[in-house]
Amino acid sequence: MKKDHHSPAKLTLTGALLLVLFSPRASAIELLSEDFDSGSGGFTQATSGTSPLDAIYSGAAGTWSFPGDNSGPSNNTLTSPEITMPVTAGLRIRFDHRHSTEPIWDGVVLQISINGGAYISAPRTAFTQTPPTIRLIGNHDFRGDDGFHYRSPGNDAGAFITSIAEFGRALAGDTIRIRFSGGWDLNTIGPGVTWVLDRVTIET
Repeated sequence: MKKDHHSPAKLTLTGALLLVLFSPRASAIELLSEDFDSGSGGFTQATSGTSPLDAIYSGAAGTWSFPGDNSGPSNNTLTSPEITMPVTAGLRIRFDHRHSTEPIWDGVVLQISINGGAYISAPRTAFTQTPPTIRLIGNHDFRGDDGFHYRSPGNDAGAFITSIAEFGRALAGDTIRIRFSGGWDLNTIGPGVTWVLDRVTIET
């Protein structure tokens, strides 16, 4: 069953979770830092839909990637290990990635779950650097979410971009997972591998 991205309950939860913090911050505490050079980082991949292809971990490149799907609709998810908050604080998520998808229809979103709850997609307003640029319209689970799509700058040469998102307060003892989720419509995908993750850092 597809998620209802527009229910009142979800909008209320989104508003509570995705407040960007503008107050001066104490010294950041690093919760996760992974460049995938020495392993998969404990990230797990999953797929759903018509004919999904698994996400691929490459030890040689030190990356995770979504191959996309041109006969969907299909979905990919790549989920972090569970993180327990050591203090009450906001969260900053930084990740290096590149993408080449069918414009507007296909794309990748950043999501967060607190205490095992539903995954909430980060809107472009949560980003302080290189936000997603389009509301996806493809026939997949992330239709209506703000997603990274088309070709990122330098993608054809293998260059990565850095995106940074900030989430509102989580309480000490809360458990956190983030996931990167790709949605693929049917008929067309971008040239080459559609999305590649090179590095991710989570800090308070």
